Amino acid sequence: MLSLSRGWPFVFYITWIKIMGWVILVPEKGEAEKVRVLRNGVLIDGTGKAPIKDAVVVIKGNKIEAVGEAGDVKVPGSAEVIDVKGRTIMPGMIELHGHMAFTWPGQPIDEGLLALRSAHALKQSLDKGITTVRSAGENFKTAFAIKTAQGRGLFVGSRVRVCGGIIAITGGHGNVTADGPWECRKRVREAIKAGADHIKIGTTHRPWRGVEEFTMEELRAIVEEAHKYGKKVMAHAAMMPGMKMAIEAGVDSIEHGPSEFPFEVDDGTVNLMIESGIWWVPTLWVFLHERTPEEERWRKMRLEQMPPEEAELSEKWFNEDVRKYAPINFKKCLAAGFKRIGTGTDTMGGSKFHTFGQAHEEAILFVKYGMEPMEAIKAATLNAAMVMGEEEKLGSIEPGKLADIIVVDGNPLEDITVLRKVLLVMLDGKVYKNEL
Repeated sequence: MLSLSRGWPFVFYITWIKIMGWVILVPEKGEAEKVRVLRNGVLIDGTGKAPIKDAVVVIKGNKIEAVGEAGDVKVPGSAEVIDVKGRTIMPGMIELHGHMAFTWPGQPIDEGLLALRSAHALKQSLDKGITTVRSAGENFKTAFAIKTAQGRGLFVGSRVRVCGGIIAITGGHGNVTADGPWECRKRVREAIKAGADHIKIGTTHRPWRGVEEFTMEELRAIVEEAHKYGKKVMAHAAMMPGMKMAIEAGVDSIEHGPSEFPFEVDDGTVNLMIESGIWWVPTLWVFLHERTPEEERWRKMRLEQMPPEEAELSEKWFNEDVRKYAPINFKKCLAAGFKRIGTGTDTMGGSKFHTFGQAHEEAILFVKYGMEPMEAIKAATLNAAMVMGEEEKLGSIEPGKLADIIVVDGNPLEDITVLRKVLLVMLDGKVYKNEL
């Protein structure tokens, strides 16, 4: 048996049959043909449909082949059968807003350390049942190095989708500067050339600044250029003027949005969100999670580096305004019928305070503030895949889709917090964690 490297994905048997002087290489059956079966579980498939009791899921290679009740689905005799013992089978969760290796302009950069930190962060998130991470902005070079390394199988971690850096105006909320429509187009082209899966921009940042930052001409140039190449645009929007402009310009998702407003969102803005068909990634977790003493010490150190007036405004916004209005605005959007919501948390890779990827915690907060558990699960799975434009292959347990599957210990429709108890993780058909 001969193993062919340098990009060859298969191991071959050499069959010495001479036909016109050629040696025929016959593929050996391996991982691509392996069949696994999950049985004896309750299936929540991510679509919002009623659960299937005593479910069977057949996986061949990296794809889901069959799904249904026991007795209705044929189990191949050669399959590796995994008995989930009555637990809940569901799609792997998706983190829509994570920073594996973000750096600000002027910040010292150790790209080797950033790359290792990123790989470690993606391993942490996979262990928690987060099978895909959409990056919300990193050090430009590191982001694409991580994507390349993962594509070559150099480390195990959540599947990653990258954008490079955050495009923003001079002095704006980002680490890739663009001023004027043609420079905006150039930055988009540079990211796509490097391998970007999507584009991230920073519109309005901290509420006390209250300016739109990008002009409408600049925003439209970014969106037009990205969409021309089939790439979606995610927009950090912390204030209403910038958020409305981003929606009007045609961005695909609003990050933070009304969650970050230091006031109650008005009915007109909520209606605009509904009518536009925009996706919203509220990132409630980053505003509402319980902060550790270490995190508070770090924040005080950061405040000392700010001008006194800005530090005072920042402290009031972070400790009072956003904690008050994020739940109010989330509830108001839900009550108005807004449903195009996905899970993202703004966690940082290598953080001293929290492990990377908290999509399950975001879903738990969604339920706490009024969302039905089934809708929260959908927000973390199929909705999140739709935000990325990858619903044809990710986000639900249906035949033909990639086998990104987790098993949790309990019924999340009765207690959403069991999303914290992930016993099995399957990514692309391979089992990376099994504590059943």
